[in-house]
Amino acid sequence: MITNFLFFLITISFCFSNFDNEKLIYEINFKKFNAGEARFETKIDTLTNQAVYKITSTTKTNKFLDKFYKIRDLINLWVDYEDLSLLKAKKNIKQGNYKRKHDIAINYKESKAIFNNKEININSKVYDPISAIFFYRTLDFSKIQDYSFTSFENGKLKDISIKVYKTEIIKNSLGKFECYVLRPFSKNGKPIFKNKGQMTIWISKKEKLPIKIEQNTSVGKLTMNLKNIFIEKN
Repeated sequence: MITNFLFFLITISFCFSNFDNEKLIYEINFKKFNAGEARFETKIDTLTNQAVYKITSTTKTNKFLDKFYKIRDLINLWVDYEDLSLLKAKKNIKQGNYKRKHDIAINYKESKAIFNNKEININSKVYDPISAIFFYRTLDFSKIQDYSFTSFENGKLKDISIKVYKTEIIKNSLGKFECYVLRPFSKNGKPIFKNKGQMTIWISKKEKLPIKIEQNTSVGKLTMNLKNIFIEKN
C-alpha cells in the first residue's frame, strides 16, 4: 500500500506537471492470465541544449507467454518539457515474428518529421501514443470533456480525439482510486487501432496516475494494471 507520504509526493509533483525520476510498473494480463510486465520511466534530459523529458517504455512477456508470443519492446522518447509533444524517438519493437527499429526526429521549425530517413510534412505539434498518455495527465478533465491532437506513429499522422466517458472506482494492490475513463478515437469516430481495437485509459482524478490501460485486440483483451510506483529524489 502506498504511504500517505508517497501520496503527498505524487500530488505535489503533478501540481507542477513534474514527472522527473518517476517509475510506473504494470502487471500485464491477457485473457485473465498474467502475461508479463511493462514499465514507464521518466527523467529530465537534454536535447539540443534544452531541458526535455525522456520517457523509457519497456514491455516484456513472461516465460509462459514467451512460448506462444514473445514481446521485448524498448521505446525511448524525448518530449517537450512543457507540453510533452514528441521531439525524438528510438524504438526497438520485437513482437512474435514482427521486428522493427524506428528512428524519429521532429523539426517543428521546418514543419517536418523524419521517420527512418523519410521526410513527412507536419503542420502542428505531434504526440507519440505513449507520450500522449503522459499529456492526458496534465489536463483538467473536470473542465475538459474532450480534447483533440495529432498522433504520429509508424510514420503516419492521425487526428485523434480523447473523450471522457465516465468516472469509475478502480481497486488494486495500491488502494482505491476514483478515475476518469478515457477513450481515444480518430476524428471520424473510428477506433485508432487495427481490427477495431479500442483502447481505454483510467486516469486517477486526484493523483493523475494512469491506473489502468486496456486494449481490445483481434485475439483478446490486453490489460495493464499499475502495481508499483517509485519516485526518486534528486
